[in-house]
Amino acid sequence: MVVDVGNRCRLCGSAEHGKPFVVGHPDLAVSSSTAGHLTLVALTTAGALGVDIEEVAATDFEGFDDVALEPSECAHLDGLTAQPLLHARARLWTRKEAILKATGHGLAIDPRSVQVTGPDEPPALAAWTAATPAPSPVRLADIVLPGEAYAASVAVLTAEPLVLRQV
Repeated sequence: MVVDVGNRCRLCGSAEHGKPFVVGHPDLAVSSSTAGHLTLVALTTAGALGVDIEEVAATDFEGFDDVALEPSECAHLDGLTAQPLLHARARLWTRKEAILKATGHGLAIDPRSVQVTGPDEPPALAAWTAATPAPSPVRLADIVLPGEAYAASVAVLTAEPLVLRQV
């Protein structure tokens, strides 16, 4: 079966970038993300969808916390060093980016205005301080991947319970 996928930017209307959609299937939401040698694709009929996968090592740069994290999220990183610190940063980031992809805003919204729960807490949107209205409801889940090299999360704008099926 051949499926035609398009893109549409919610901000400017361009088909050159923006949130993907399956042509002819308006009830089917799709999202994808690539990091390193992995690509993650998610589909649902439950609501708007966003998925993100990141290489944990990609968070290992000076200034990451300043550009990506809200101050209360940085508190979750206190005392962490080396690999646990990088994994916690990647977990926070994938949660945020999954939400921003689900809303269709992407990085047009400052990720510091999207506060998520700590990396060792159940995933959830904790606060939204962006000027645009907050999405509601948001279901957020971490995706379990083998090894420690990647972190991934999925967000669906739905009140329904989130059930993941990995294939």
